[in-house]
Formats: sequence, structure tokens, C-alpha cells
Amino acid sequence: MKYQLLCLLWLLLSRPVAGQEFNIAGTLSMHSPATVILTVRVDNDWQEYRAPVLHGKFALKGKLEHPSFAYLVMKLDEAIAQPPMLTNIMELFVAPGQTVITGEGELKGALVNGGAEQRDFEVLSSALRQWESEHETELKLWRSGQSPASGQSLEDSRAHVLKQFVQQHPASLVSLHAIRNGVIDQPFMIATASARTIFQELSAAMKESSAAKLLLSEIGIAEQTAIGAMAPDFTQADPTGVPVALNSLRGKYLLIDFWASWCGPCRKENPEWVRVYGHFKDKGFGILGVSLDSKKDNWQKAIVKDQLTWTHVSDLKYWKNDVAVQYGIRTVPQNFLLSPEGRIIARNLKPEELEVMLAKLLP
Repeated sequence: MKYQLLCLLWLLLSRPVAGQEFNIAGTLSMHSPATVILTVRVDNDWQEYRAPVLHGKFALKGKLEHPSFAYLVMKLDEAIAQPPMLTNIMELFVAPGQTVITGEGELKGALVNGGAEQRDFEVLSSALRQWESEHETELKLWRSGQSPASGQSLEDSRAHVLKQFVQQHPASLVSLHAIRNGVIDQPFMIATASARTIFQELSAAMKESSAAKLLLSEIGIAEQTAIGAMAPDFTQADPTGVPVALNSLRGKYLLIDFWASWCGPCRKENPEWVRVYGHFKDKGFGILGVSLDSKKDNWQKAIVKDQLTWTHVSDLKYWKNDVAVQYGIRTVPQNFLLSPEGRIIARNLKPEELEVMLAKLLP
């Protein structure tokens, strides 16, 4: 999940936001000049705010209609063009009013003094970290394909954690985030049926909110792209402008890889994808790269530099890429593994996990 979170930093979709003012005051024990970037979820888009870090202090402000989930990242000015370190990424809930952040020379471990939603979010985050820790061995075995039967047990246990949280916080916006986290986030996704069941634990007023209705639409998209479903067809142009239809690539195992030239974790993984592709491409395996780039030149240069010799498509609409919207993609990298018939059989595999699966499917 951390790798996926890295690339949300680059969200630049912005629009005016009405509502009440929020203020974030930060103090970090550091002296190097830096920049903080706050990316706030606003309905189905993201709003970005930036501020300099001077002598270890920064201040951010804006307007929100209601408390919202956000990412805060810090980048040293000398490395502003590079993806940030994992230790300088923080998740939080921003609310109208004052939020105070204090820490050492990086955001990891910094304390956040905010509103009620931030306190709820810390409870949720702690519960999910504990779940990951308790099931670390099972998750590794399941991902490696050594224990496929454990999938249902993992799903049930994670759904139980989320359901407990929502039952205890039925009127909190963080509960909507908890359900969304379960459906579309890593390290392990729950079934959409479980998400709908947990949704019923929300208060009557929360169920009628616009945020809840948006979540239901996201669950609907997740149902269409769940493991076991036929992958929704689409057509986009390759770098030369030639349309490529997903269904035209049937007949082999296919990895749909959502990535972008600006996504540091994507680029870091590319050498491993190249290695796996080289080993299995003549045995009935292919990759279709769907880029969330907005600049064609950057997209093409990344393909060449990283030696990505498989098929690539994009409409250069950034996070509004039609296929990304169709598949509910809100973080990159993400991927879907399809059977030769076009059915989704796995998703969000790491290169080593895919290699294990293909070794069994294509001996």
C-alpha cells in the first residue's frame, strides 16, 4: 500500500472549494529548506496545497466543506523533482479549524493534534496495522500462491476489523474511508459484498450523505473489476495513435499495468516487470501498460528508457484517464492479471508474486 500511496503525491487536480477554513501549523526539528504538499480528497477529486518549510516550520490553509482524508508529504528542495521518501509521507484527516503537527526531521512518527475525525482515523489506522502484523505470515503465503485457501480467511478477518470500527463510529466520515480502504486499498481487499454489509452499519444520516452515495458508486465499479469478473473492455491509442482494444489481446495471460512516467514506485518496479516479461512472453503471457501520463513526450521517453517492449496505451488525461476511471484506479501502480478468456484472476501483484503464479500457469 505504501508504494501506491507514493504516487498520489502527484495529483494536481484542483478546483475552487467552498466551505470553512482549515489551518495546519507544523513544527519539525530540521534545518534544510523543504516543501510540504497537502493533497486533500474532495468528493471524487483531489485538491492540492503547498507551503515552504522554513527553519523547521510550515503553515497550510484552505477551505473544506467537511473533514476529509489527505496525504501530507515533505520533499527537500534539493530533491523537489524526485518522489519523496516513505518516511516523509503522512496520512491524516483534515478538518475545518486548527491542526497542529509536531515531529523530528521527517513526517514519520510526527504527532497530529486535530479534530474528532483525526482521532477516529488514528484508531482505524492502529487497528489495520495490528491486523497486518497479526496476519503477516498468512499474507506472505497467500500472495506467493502457497496458500490460496487462506484468502477467504484473510478477507473475513479484515472485514471483521472494518465492521467493528464502523459499528463503533457509525456517524463518522472516517467510517466511509474505512469501507473504501477495504474495497480498493492494500494489503488485502475485502469482497464488495462485505463492503455493502458493513455499509449498513452506518447511521441513517451518514447513508444519505453525498459522500456515502459516492462510495456506493465506487463499490459498484469495484464489483465490475473484482477477481472472477470478466475484465471490462476498452480501447485506447498506443503511442503512435493506433487504437488498441483489450479484447483483441485475448488468448494469453495478460497483465493490465496502470502506471505513469512520474510515478517513482512504478519506475522502480519496471526492471522486474521487464525480467518477468522476458521469461514468459513466449509462453503465453503479455502486458498492456495503461499510462496516467498527461504529456506524451514524458510517456514515450519512459517507455524507451525503461525498455518496456510490450503494448502501451493512454489518452493522456492524467487521473481522468478513461480506463483508470472505468477500473476505479485512484493510486498507481495497480494491476490486473487476466486469464486467456479475459477473466480477472488476480490484482495488484508484485513482480515476484506474478512470477510464482506464471510458473504454475505456464510451466
